[in-house]
Amino acid sequence: MNLSSDSPGVNQSERIRLLALIGCSAIWRALDARQGIFPLVLLLSSAPTFADIAGKVLAVEDGDTVQIVDADSVVYTVQLRCVDAPELGQEAGSASAGYLARLIAEKTVAVTSDAVGENAQVTGTIMLRAADINFRMIRAGHAWHDPKQRCGPAWDTAQRRAQESGRGLWSQPAPVPPWDYREL
Repeated sequence: MNLSSDSPGVNQSERIRLLALIGCSAIWRALDARQGIFPLVLLLSSAPTFADIAGKVLAVEDGDTVQIVDADSVVYTVQLRCVDAPELGQEAGSASAGYLARLIAEKTVAVTSDAVGENAQVTGTIMLRAADINFRMIRAGHAWHDPKQRCGPAWDTAQRRAQESGRGLWSQPAPVPPWDYREL
């Protein structure tokens, strides 16, 4: 995974989390035995909670929601962060879900999220090897960059380029954003 600051698929909080995970062993080694664990407990108790899930994709529900089962047989429903895909009843909804299924169905993926909610609900970034699947959905024109989530200018650029080249849902004359469709 590329952790550079200009990587469109890895936002700043994910870079910090990954670098923190790498640095944990260094923190343990740096703690002086006379200080004990107290400074580390204070440091970690103020840090946000992150969830990392590795598992097999069981089902693609639509263009921005999948079910993943982990090694402990826990089934997670994952909403793709920064992505708002057409609903299945919308024009391009089936194509969006189909594209996502072709990318990840029955494959082992990693999900990075801020937290796991009730009933194993997760909003996160799905990675297949080094590929950011969420970003790919936008770049391929099979979803909108969710305007309620700030994911960086690369996401806006990817959506604009998909629109300009008529990829995916942008091949339609006037695609209706899913947030408008849900209000109909």
